[in-house]
Amino acid sequence: MSITSLLKDKNSHVSEWVRENFTLNKSVQSLTKQYQTLPLGVSPDAVRTLNHFDELNKLLGQQSDDLLKPIVPPGKKFYPWSAVGRAVEHGLRQSTLQVDFTDTGAMHAAINHAAVPILKGALAVWWKATARNPIVLEDAAWVLYFSALLENVYRNADELRYLQPLEEVFDSIAIDPEWIAFYDEYQKEGLSLTLSDMSLLEDLPLLMPAPRHVINDIMLTTNVAIESDWWMRAVLATDDYIDNPSFAGSHWVQGADADMLVGHELIEVKTTIHPEQIWTETLKQLISYVALDFTDEYTVDSLGIFLPRQYGQKLSVSLDEVLTESTFSSRRAMQSSFQKLIGEKVQPLFA
Repeated sequence: MSITSLLKDKNSHVSEWVRENFTLNKSVQSLTKQYQTLPLGVSPDAVRTLNHFDELNKLLGQQSDDLLKPIVPPGKKFYPWSAVGRAVEHGLRQSTLQVDFTDTGAMHAAINHAAVPILKGALAVWWKATARNPIVLEDAAWVLYFSALLENVYRNADELRYLQPLEEVFDSIAIDPEWIAFYDEYQKEGLSLTLSDMSLLEDLPLLMPAPRHVINDIMLTTNVAIESDWWMRAVLATDDYIDNPSFAGSHWVQGADADMLVGHELIEVKTTIHPEQIWTETLKQLISYVALDFTDEYTVDSLGIFLPRQYGQKLSVSLDEVLTESTFSSRRAMQSSFQKLIGEKVQPLFA
C-alpha cells in the first residue's frame, strides 16, 4: 500500500499520526488567501499573443479567464480526471524539461513490466518523435494519455493482474473506471487489441483512439501551464531541479515519490478544478514525503502546489509555518517520529 493509500485510509497508522500531530488550519488559510489574491500564472491575453499558440486559441476561447475546464460532449457522464492529471504532469516534463517521462517514477516501472512488448516499443517511438517538439500537440497528448492509463494500472492493480496480457487486463480490471471508459471507446471502433505487427507503430494513435475532448484538454492545459510565470522563471531557469524525488523511507511503504523538488521546495502538481477542496489532503501528502526523508537528504523548507488549470498558479507555505501547527520542534524531530512509526507499525505489514 503506497503512502497516498495509507493517507486515504482513515484507520491507518499514517493517517492517525498526521491527525495526532498536525492541525494545519493556518496553513490551509494561507493557501486559500493566496489562491484568492495572487494573480494567475499567466493571463489569457498573454497566452493568445503567442505565435505557437494559434491552433489552440479556439480551445482557449471556450474557457473562462480564470479556470481551464474540460469541454465534455453532451451525454458523457464520466471524465478520466486522474489519467488527464497524470498526462499533464508528464507533458510538463516532456515539453520543457526534456525529461523522458517514460523513464520516471512508476511510469518507468509500468513500461518495463508491460506484458505486451510492442507497447513498450510504441511508447519509446512516440516519445522520440514528440520530444523534439517543445509544444504538446495531438500526437504527444495521445501518448501522454495512454501512458497515464498504463501507469494507473501499475499503481492501482496488483502485480499478478498487471502482468496478464493487455487484453485480459482490459477485460478484468475493475478498480480503475478510466480503463473501462477507454476500453468502451475502443470497442465502439470495432478495433482489435492485438498489437503484434511492428508496422503498426506509426499508426498506433489511430488504432487506439482517445476521446477528442480528452486530448484537447491535455493539449490546452499543458501548454498554458508551460507559459506560466513560475514555470518559466523557477523551473526552466534553474538547474536545481529533481524530477519525481523518492525518499529514504519510500520502499518501506511500497513506494512514495513526489512530483518535483525545485531548490528546497517540494511541489505537487494538481489539475483539479476545485483546488480549495484539496489543500488539507495535499499538505498531508507533502508532509508525509518530507517525513519519509529519514536522512534529510533534501532539506525541504517549503511545500508548494502548482495548479495548471488555474493558468499555472503556484502556491506555497513554509515548512516552518506548518511545524508551528504541529507537535514537532523541527523537521528532524518530525522525521525521527515518522521513521519510528513506519518501522514499528507500517513496514512489517509489507514484509
